[in-house]
Amino acid sequence: MFKKPPANVGPSTALRSSDRRKLVNAVHEQYPDLSAEAAKKVVPDGIKSGKVLTSGEVQGMIYSSTEGEPLWLTFGRNSNEYVPTLYATIIPDVVAFLPLIPLHSPPPPPFVNTGAPLFIPAVHFLSNPWLLPLVEENRYVAYFIPDEPSQHANDGDVGMKGRIIGIGRMVAKGGLAGAYARWQSARRTEQSKISGGVQDVGRVCETINMVGDTLWEMGSESELPSIAYPYPSVPLVPASNSSSNPPRETASSTQTTNTDDCASNAGAANNDKPSDSVNYGEPEPKNELSVSQIDDYLNSALHQALGHLTNATPIPASSLYSGHILPSRPAAIPAQQREDVVVGKSSWRKLAKWMKVAEKEGILKAKEGRGGEITVTTIHSDHPAIALHRQHKTIAKEEEQMKRATVTTDNADHSSNSRVPPSAKDKGKNSELSIEEVWKPNGVNVGFWEVCGVDKNRYLTHRDIQDHIDKYIQTNSLAKPQNRALIRLDEALAKSVGLVKPKSDMPSEEIALRKEKIVEKMKGEMVEAVRLGGEHGSIRKGNLVPVTITVKVRAGKKVTVISGVETFDVDPEQMAEELKRICAGSTTVGPLAGSKQSLGLKEISVQGPQAQAVTDLLVSKGVPRRYIKDLGSGKAKGGK
Repeated sequence: MFKKPPANVGPSTALRSSDRRKLVNAVHEQYPDLSAEAAKKVVPDGIKSGKVLTSGEVQGMIYSSTEGEPLWLTFGRNSNEYVPTLYATIIPDVVAFLPLIPLHSPPPPPFVNTGAPLFIPAVHFLSNPWLLPLVEENRYVAYFIPDEPSQHANDGDVGMKGRIIGIGRMVAKGGLAGAYARWQSARRTEQSKISGGVQDVGRVCETINMVGDTLWEMGSESELPSIAYPYPSVPLVPASNSSSNPPRETASSTQTTNTDDCASNAGAANNDKPSDSVNYGEPEPKNELSVSQIDDYLNSALHQALGHLTNATPIPASSLYSGHILPSRPAAIPAQQREDVVVGKSSWRKLAKWMKVAEKEGILKAKEGRGGEITVTTIHSDHPAIALHRQHKTIAKEEEQMKRATVTTDNADHSSNSRVPPSAKDKGKNSELSIEEVWKPNGVNVGFWEVCGVDKNRYLTHRDIQDHIDKYIQTNSLAKPQNRALIRLDEALAKSVGLVKPKSDMPSEEIALRKEKIVEKMKGEMVEAVRLGGEHGSIRKGNLVPVTITVKVRAGKKVTVISGVETFDVDPEQMAEELKRICAGSTTVGPLAGSKQSLGLKEISVQGPQAQAVTDLLVSKGVPRRYIKDLGSGKAKGGK
């Protein structure tokens, strides 16, 4: 942009103190990696402003130091977007606040130091994309060139010495991720192999300021400091998706971490055996996940889910999240921390914002419909985040394996203890799926349960809640001496059961309730769910929907239709095959009428009135009879 001298540079005048403070705040807000103290250094006392007209007839403003070094630019009238110059990025004691784009040393033609645009073949580390930053379209970047000449495309690593030589703006569609994906695609074609693919992939950055241009010559042309290339705070491709796991360095610590290591360390810490005695005076310490770790886990789940859904669009974002992303979370997440890996606890907070960020990164396309509902319309499977994603074991896969192992163990134990093979009826009775109501701490009572030494993400049975409240009452001597059936509620207990608002003071009069009433009120303030398969089984929030069996007439013939078997981890396809053999008739499996296609719910149809045979098979698979509803020809009645 400043390869040629500006058409006009007006006189500069010093900013008033109030205007300088506004500029400091604006710069600090626009560049989050720039600390408040650093913002004052890059907008120093006595900073001056003057109008400029570039050689391309673009009007703007130049903000210069008292020594005359240009530090900041704006383009267009009354623009509030401040663009740093090269001088702003080399001020002593100011950490690089722009994403660094590493270049080959020397860069291939067209030479960027002539003011030409930056093309992707000039970018270093293209074969090690986890060392490149994830940069969105229209974001400003700094060009970094290593001190040592590059012999190969990926010479060097995190920590290599080099210099910032220029400032650019990311103009590639989809940002650096989009440019990288197109570069990969171009390399696969014969034409790109012959031509080198330079022009096939287009520009990456528009160059704004470079060493040696006319803007640089306005200043002192001081020597460029040598700095170490940092590990990107947000890499183009997560390190966990690469064939190797390079260390992640942060400004606050030299300790190397990655999401797998964090998960392993957390898992090891939580494998310690719990103490038999519970301290009701202080909560047990808990290793909580950081927001960045939650973001990493969710992004990894998103990339894995999208890799299997390339032909499933359009799909509502809510269905994508609940039906595919959450089940695809890594199994490396410690069990007690999995409830924390949700979008509400991430840096995005809302699903719509996350999807918009993913769209800006070029991973997918989405549109907003009525009521703000986001629908994913396109999935870019060739995006590096998806194409280079390394598959991980998911929570859903782990739960499935645990259930199979439990069933196998139960069957082995039963076989070893019985010489006579059980009938279908006996088998169902002995292997019935365990289903129990559970509750999780929520809102006002989280603090109470932490005092009791219970993790806020743990699900408790009615007996668990009763036992902990009993111990709390005994520890704090809350039973009334004259009537021990009545319990005096202290402040913590009163607020946890909703009798006193969280920020209100305890009333002067005593609050006393029977213990059974306290337990019921406590459960009323907690999150209710159902647990299938015992202590380590899967959690289903809300009430379980039973399996329904309906006999219908289709084309003049009776057909038995079964739906809802997925709730109890029964595979519809496998069950259809078993019914085909048991009933000696044809069976089909199709989408459940009236359900969202994205949920993947199925209904099984079997020829003839087969309600009893279906019920017996479901019972043999562990489905309790109370959760089997034989609707006959449509009128509901309880299971047999």
